[in-house]
Amino acid sequence: MKKILILLFTISTTIICMSMVATGPSSIESEIIPISINEKGQILCKTRFTQNKMGAYNPMIVEYGYCILTDTSIIEIQTTILNPNTFNNQDIYYEKRNYWDNIFRGKTSVQQLNTVTTQVLKNKYNFSEVNTDVYKVDREISILEFEKQKKISLKEKRQRALKNAKSTTYHSKKIVHIMYDFGDIICLKNKTNSDDIEIGAYFDYFIPWENENGIEEKLDYDINTIVGILNLK
Repeated sequence: MKKILILLFTISTTIICMSMVATGPSSIESEIIPISINEKGQILCKTRFTQNKMGAYNPMIVEYGYCILTDTSIIEIQTTILNPNTFNNQDIYYEKRNYWDNIFRGKTSVQQLNTVTTQVLKNKYNFSEVNTDVYKVDREISILEFEKQKKISLKEKRQRALKNAKSTTYHSKKIVHIMYDFGDIICLKNKTNSDDIEIGAYFDYFIPWENENGIEEKLDYDINTIVGILNLK
């Protein structure tokens, strides 16, 4: 009986230890949703960014904000950071995250746009209409067809993303997903997941990793959803 109890204790301890160190795939979400374009061709967007470098099962920090797309840059304005370590329990964290996710993914009203223009942008930019739906494409095409239509080479023209990231190489399936086409500025959705979906490009959001020889390597995220901005000018 004593041996059985010892065996059960050993098995239980092993399971607990394994659960403490178990991780899933690493992931990153770097998202941009256009909501308004002004007469100068500047585009106001909502942004959301979160990353899980080690594939931990704990909740991660999520950053929300806005950005302005121009012919040459992405001007980022961070407004809200949800850090799970600042909440007394995870239920409150998830409640707040659902609230901000709904705002991010939901339709922006003119009243909300006016609030952003005055309180966030401090009237430095003129955005008066929620008018980006007319530029929405939401279509997948081959890279060959895309390059032919736009008369560019994606090897030379790199996508840009939040936090100064840039595209590196494209997936072997050679497909791009056009979200919005504003003419000289195009929003592309790049996605990789565990269901073997590979659309668009990899980005230089690397995870530093030290190999067995003590040499630092840079790894790609296992799962990613990244909205990249392509400037054609």
